[in-house]
This record gives sequence, C-alpha cells and structure tokens, in this order.
Amino acid sequence: MESRSDFASTTQVFYQKLRPDWFSMMLERPSLNDFAVSLTSMPIKFPNLSSSKCERIIACGSVETDDESILNLLKERTHLIASFTRKGEVKHYVLLMAGGRKNHHFHLEVARASRFPAKFTPKTNAKISEIQEFADHFLGVMLNLSYSCDFPIDFNELPDNGPIRLLSIDAKVAGTRVQLTEGTLRVSGSRIDEISWSRRENSSIVLVRLESSSQYPICENYLFEGHELLESYFRALVLGMPTAVDI
Repeated sequence: MESRSDFASTTQVFYQKLRPDWFSMMLERPSLNDFAVSLTSMPIKFPNLSSSKCERIIACGSVETDDESILNLLKERTHLIASFTRKGEVKHYVLLMAGGRKNHHFHLEVARASRFPAKFTPKTNAKISEIQEFADHFLGVMLNLSYSCDFPIDFNELPDNGPIRLLSIDAKVAGTRVQLTEGTLRVSGSRIDEISWSRRENSSIVLVRLESSSQYPICENYLFEGHELLESYFRALVLGMPTAVDI
C-alpha cells in the first residue's frame, strides 16, 4: 500500500505543475488505498473555518456495516446541534444527523456562525463532546460518502478566464438586461464531481459549491481530509491559483 507521505509527495509534484488555466486541471481519481488512514480511538475532529474561504463543509453518506450495535443506533433518528468557539477562532456550529427513515444515513456538517442570518441561528441541543461520543461508535466504518463545501466569494474576485466568469452571461437585448446567475459544471477525470454556483440577489456575492464522492472510512480526520481536498480544488479550478498541498 502506498504510504500517505508518498501519496502526498506525488500530489505535491502534480500541483506544482498546475497552470492557472482551469481547463488543464484534470487529476486521475485514486483508488481507495490512496485514501488509507490510520484509524484510532481518537474522537472525530472538526475543522477550523475561521481563516478558510469555505463557510460550510458537509460530509453525508450511507454506512456500510453488518455490525448489529451500529445498526441498532441507526434505527432511531438522531439530530444533534452543538457549537464551539476555540481561542482565536470564530464561532462554529456542528450538525449530526443519523438513522431514521433514511436507512444507514450518517451526516456531519460544520459551518461558521456568520453563515446564518440572525433569525435563522441554529438552536443547539447538545455539547460537542456528545456529538463526538455518538460519532465514535462509527469510527472505522466505511461510508459511501459525498463531500460538499460552500465558498462565498465576490464576483469581482473571480478570474476572467475562470469557468464562472466565462459562463456568466450579462447582456442587454432590446433594452433588456439578461443575466445567467447560476449554473452547474460536471467534472470527470478528477477527484471532484461537480462545481455549482449561484449569485445572490442584489449582491455581487457568488456562492460556489464543490462536491466530491467516494468510499471513505469514518475516522478522526475525515472532515479535515474533505475540507482540504475541496478547498484546494476551489483555489485551483475556480480561482486559477497553482496550489501545492498534502492531500
């Protein structure tokens, strides 16, 4: 099995060769072995989005297990919301949903508090430690997983030769203004599957979402892995920035 350090070095070489032109960004999807991580009994960690361009990460999937103790946990719907604010960081909310009508469902998301308008501030019903305690039952279990990250960005910060600018029609016809304010790009040959965007009404802010799907074990750092992956591709594909990272 390729070690994580070997895989990281290979990936870094690839990124160092990137050009800003988003059309050159195609990366062969690795096998599950390339994602292999050392599973421990450490609790699941939640990424700090304080300095990130990402305002929310979602990791949602279907659990693959025959373990009766886990299946029993999933018979009842679990819905937990907690918040945390570490020193020097902005406030975050964490949502865990599991089980219920969606058989084998396991969902975790982390969002900056600033994402929510005041009247829609989430109401907490748990502590972070309680979410971690529940999630710990699933450590090492395989997920058919979908990652998504939301990135708000001013339209004027997008590169002229990037996909969103290129496809954002803004024209005047017979005295009438016509704009394309949202769209979706399917991506193939890459570790991401989709890039979508929508422009907020009466605002220059564009909300960009990147999505990736894979089989992945629930582990201590799996939210970090997804966040780093999608933020790297956001910088490279959407912003046209050459990026060297350990993935």
